[in-house]
Amino acid sequence: MPLYQLLCLTAHYAEYNFIRDLVRSTAMHVMDRGGVVRDLDYWGPRALPQRMRRHGAWHNVSDYWTMHFDASPATLKSLNTTLRADPRVVRWSMIKLGHRPEDIQTFEEMTIKRPDSDKLKAQLANEVLKKAVPNPLGGPYVEEIGIAMSSLSIPKSP
Repeated sequence: MPLYQLLCLTAHYAEYNFIRDLVRSTAMHVMDRGGVVRDLDYWGPRALPQRMRRHGAWHNVSDYWTMHFDASPATLKSLNTTLRADPRVVRWSMIKLGHRPEDIQTFEEMTIKRPDSDKLKAQLANEVLKKAVPNPLGGPYVEEIGIAMSSLSIPKSP
């Protein structure tokens, strides 16, 4: 079963019971149909980026929460229908994170590590200098961290 993330914006109520019941019913909907709920996160009340209208009411503030779950496509479709009909839900979005849990990578694993810029510059300068002019002193043109241009005396070609 594919792994999904549900981001749900619910109408803000003074009591937490409305949101707790919605989260519980959503999780039970997935589990009753053979799915697995992996994670629930409550982000708290936040101001909406713009005023939103849903089920005949205007909303300026919403409670945000997310749920990571494994479910079949049929379960996903029935969950969409349930969330669409629920008056407590302002907006929701479901994203497929991967087909298997092994496909999911963390942000650090996907990040390409860049080499240290000083070392990279030194390596590039060393290669350019080796190709351009031979060193009359026989030593390296570039030190480990930076270019030692002051110690070089490169003779001018005639």
